[in-house]
Amino acid sequence: MNDRLGKPSPFRGRPEPRAFRRARWVARALAAHERYTETGDVRRLHEAVRLLWAARLVTPRGHTDRTALFNNLSVMLLARFAHLGHRRDLWRAVRCAETAVRITPAADKDRAAVLAGLAAVLEARAERDGLFDDQLRAVVLSREALAATSPDDPQWAGYLSDLGTALQRCFLRTGRLDHLDEAIRLGGDAVAAEQDDARQAVLWANQSNALRLRYEHLGDLADIDGAIDAAEYAAVLETPDIATRVALLTNSAAAYRLRFDRLGDLRDLGPAVDLYGAALRAAGTNPALRTAVLTGLAGALTDRFETNGDLDDLDNAAGACRRALAGVGPDDPLRVPAATALASALRARYRTTGAGTDLTAALEAGRTALSESRPDQPEHSVHRANLANILYDHFEHAGDFAALDEAIALLSCAVDTLPEDHPGLFRHQNNLASLLQTRFEHKGQVTDLHDALFVLDSLADASDTAKIPRRDRPRQAAARADALVTRHLLKGDLADLDHAVDSARAAVATALSPSDVASCRGGLAAVLQTRHDRRGERGDIDEAVEHARAVLTMTAESHVARAERLSQLGLALLARSEHVRQPYEDPLGGHPESGTAANVFQTARGCQEGPVREQGRSADAEADLDEAIELVRAAVRGTDSHRPGRAGLLSNLSIVLLARGDLTVGQADLDAAVSAAQQAVDAIPLRHPDRPKYLSNLANALCSRHGQGRRKGHTADLDTAVGLLREALAERDPAHPEQATLLSNLAAVLRHRDRDGVDRTEIVEALRGAAGTRNAAGWVRLRAADAWADQAWWTGEPEEAASGGLAAVRLLPELAWHGVDRITRERHLRAWSGLSSRAAAAALAVGRPETAVEVLELGRAVLWTQFLQQTEPLDELAEAYPEMAAALRVVRHQLDSSHNRVPLLTEPPSGPV
Repeated sequence: MNDRLGKPSPFRGRPEPRAFRRARWVARALAAHERYTETGDVRRLHEAVRLLWAARLVTPRGHTDRTALFNNLSVMLLARFAHLGHRRDLWRAVRCAETAVRITPAADKDRAAVLAGLAAVLEARAERDGLFDDQLRAVVLSREALAATSPDDPQWAGYLSDLGTALQRCFLRTGRLDHLDEAIRLGGDAVAAEQDDARQAVLWANQSNALRLRYEHLGDLADIDGAIDAAEYAAVLETPDIATRVALLTNSAAAYRLRFDRLGDLRDLGPAVDLYGAALRAAGTNPALRTAVLTGLAGALTDRFETNGDLDDLDNAAGACRRALAGVGPDDPLRVPAATALASALRARYRTTGAGTDLTAALEAGRTALSESRPDQPEHSVHRANLANILYDHFEHAGDFAALDEAIALLSCAVDTLPEDHPGLFRHQNNLASLLQTRFEHKGQVTDLHDALFVLDSLADASDTAKIPRRDRPRQAAARADALVTRHLLKGDLADLDHAVDSARAAVATALSPSDVASCRGGLAAVLQTRHDRRGERGDIDEAVEHARAVLTMTAESHVARAERLSQLGLALLARSEHVRQPYEDPLGGHPESGTAANVFQTARGCQEGPVREQGRSADAEADLDEAIELVRAAVRGTDSHRPGRAGLLSNLSIVLLARGDLTVGQADLDAAVSAAQQAVDAIPLRHPDRPKYLSNLANALCSRHGQGRRKGHTADLDTAVGLLREALAERDPAHPEQATLLSNLAAVLRHRDRDGVDRTEIVEALRGAAGTRNAAGWVRLRAADAWADQAWWTGEPEEAASGGLAAVRLLPELAWHGVDRITRERHLRAWSGLSSRAAAAALAVGRPETAVEVLELGRAVLWTQFLQQTEPLDELAEAYPEMAAALRVVRHQLDSSHNRVPLLTEPPSGPV
C-alpha cells in the first residue's frame, strides 16, 4: 500500500504506526487537492480522494479525526463530481457528509462547518437528480449552521451566503418571492461581514445571481443594474481559485446579457462577449469550466446575431457549442445546456440560410438535450417545447407529417406537465393550439379542431397574471391575443376579436425591451388588421399601418425579422387601399371567401373578360399600393433563395402586384404577379402539403392576367391554369375540405375557357364533386351545386341541371340553420332567393314533377321553419343544454369557414335560367 500511495515508509524493517500513516496520507491528500484547485489537473483530485479513502480505512471508530476525515472526503468527492459528472461520486459525498454530521457532537466547534458541508452536497444532488426534499433539507441545515455560529466568527459571512444560495434554489422550484427577498438580504449582510477579498468576490457573485433572479421575475431595472455592479465588484477582486474566477466572469457576462435583453443596447453585448472570452482563457484546459463558458458564449453570440445579422456570430456560436459538447463525458449534466444552445444557434442559422444540414443537426441537438435531461426537472418541458419548434420547422421545410405529429405530442406533454403558474405555459398552450389547427387545415381531422378549441378556451379565458413574472407578462398577453384571434377564426365570435385587441394593447403597454416592444406592436398590427378584415372599420386598418410602420422603423437593416416586417407593412397598406377602393361587404353573411392562411392569399381576382371595374379609385389608395409593392419587393430582395418563408413572401408580392394590375389595368404588373407566383411554386418542394395552395394562387394570377382583355382569344394562360389546378387536386386528399374549393376553381377556369364544348363534361364533374365534398364549407358546396345546375342547363343537360338544383336546395338548410342569429339567416336566404324556383323549373323541364314539388317544399320549409322563426334555433337547446348548444355553434361556424386557404375564383357571367 505504501508503494501505491506514496514514498516508502521511514520505518524500515518494522511496522509503521497507523497514526503516522493516516497523518501522512491526509497531509498528502490536502496538498494534492490544493494543487488541483490551482491547476485544474484532475489527476491530483483522484490522488487526494484515494489517499483520504485509505486514511478512512485505518482510522478507528470514535477517533476525533473521523469528523474532519469524512467531511474532507465529502468535499473532494463533490469536487470530482463537479469536474467529471460521475453520479457515484455525488452519492458517496452525501453518505460521507451524513456520517460526519452523525458523529459530530452538538457542542463541537466544527458542527457548523459539518452541517454546511452536508447542505452543499444535498444541494448538488437536488440539482442533479431533481430531489426537492434534498433542497429543503439543505435550507434547514444551512439555518442550523448559521445558528451554531456567532457573528464574530470568520465563517459567519460564508454561512449567511450559503443560506441565501439555498433559498435562491428553493425559489427556482417554488417561485416564492419571500425566499428570494430573504436571499438578497442575507447576501448583502454577507458581503458587509466578509473581510477576505477572495471570499468577498464569491459573495458578490452570489448577490449578483440573486438580483438577476429577482429582475427576471419582477422586471425592476434597478435589480439588473445592481446585479451588474455586484458582478463587477466581484471581478476586480483577487481570486486565486480558477473555478471561482471563471464563475465571476461568467456571472458578470450573464448580467450584461440580461440588461441587453431589456434595453437592446449593443454596448452591453460587447462586454458580455469579452467577459466570456476572458472566462474561457481563465478556464484553461478544465473541461467542465470550459463547457459552461462556451455555452454562455454561444448564447451571447446568438443574441448579437439576432441584432446585427452577422452570420459569423452564428458560426462561432455553433462552433463554441460543439467544442463544449466534445469536452464533457456522456453523463455530464453540462451536456444538456450545451446541446440546447447548439440547437438554438443551428435553428437560427437554418432560418437565415435555409441550409437543410443545419436543420438536421438542430434536430439531433434538440433530441440530445431532451433525452439527457431528467423528466422530473422543470427544464424538461422546455426541452420538449424547443424540440417541437424545430420539428415544426422540419414540417414546413419538407412537409413531413410525422414531424408535425411528433411536435404536437411533445407540446401536449409539456403543457400537461407544467404547473399552472409556470411563465412559459401560456406560450406553449398557444403554440400547441396553432399546431393542432395547422394539422386540421392539412388533414381535416375534426378531433384536432376540438383539441385546439379546448386549449384555446383555457388560454383565452385565463386572466390571473399575478403569478406571471413581470418580464413574461408581455409574452403572456401576446399569446392570449393570438389565442383569441384563433378562437374567433374557429368559432366566429366577434367579441373574441375585441378581447384580442385589448390583450395585444396590454402586451405593448407592459413590454420592457425594445425587441419585445417591436414584437408586441407587430402582433397588435396583425390583430387590428384581422378585425378590419372582419368588420371593415377604417380606424383599425389605419392603426395597423401605424404600428407596422413603427415596428419597421425599430428594425435594423440587418435584423433577421426585417423581411417579415417589410411584408407585414406592405399587406397592411394593401388592405387600406382596398378599403378605399372597395367599401367593405361581409360576404354571405359573414363567411369570407378568402383563405385564412396568413399573408398567402387574399380574395381571388376573377377570370372575367375585359378590364376590372375601378371602384373608388383615389390617389391615397394608389400611393398605398405603390408603397406596398416596394416594401414587399424589398422583403423578397432581402431574403436568400433558400431561406424558409421565401415562398410566402413571393406569394405576397404576387398579391400586391395583382391588386395594382387590376386597378390600373397594368400588363407589366400582371406579368410580374404571375412571375412571382411561379417563383413561389418553385420554392416549395414537390408533394409538400402547402404546394396546392401555391399552385392555386398561380392559377389565380394567370386568370387575372387573361381577363384584362389584351390577351382575349388567347387561352395559353387559362390552359396553364387548368393544368395547375389539376396538379393541385392530384396532390390533395380527396376528403380534404379544400378539395371542394379547388374543384370549383377548376370548373370556373374550364367554364371560361370552354368555347367549343370540349370541357363541358369535366366542368359538370368538377362541380358535382365540389358539391358532394362532405367536409367542405356549406357555402362552398351550395355555390358549387348552383353552378352545377347552371352549367348543365346552358349546355343542354336538363337531367344534370335538375340534379344540381336539387343538391343546392338540400344544402340550403345548412346555410340557414347553424344556430346563427336571425339577421345573418335573413342575409343568407336573401342571397339565395329564387334557388328553389330555378331548381323546380329544371325538374319540370325533364318531366320530374315529384322532384319539383320536393325542392319547392324544401325551400318553403326553410323559409317558414328557419327564416320566420321568432326564436334562435339553438335558444331552446341552450336553455337545457348550454354546452351542447355552444358546441353546435362552433361546428356550424367551422363548417361555414372551413379555413379555406385556397380562394374561390369568380365565375364568368351567365344568364338567368
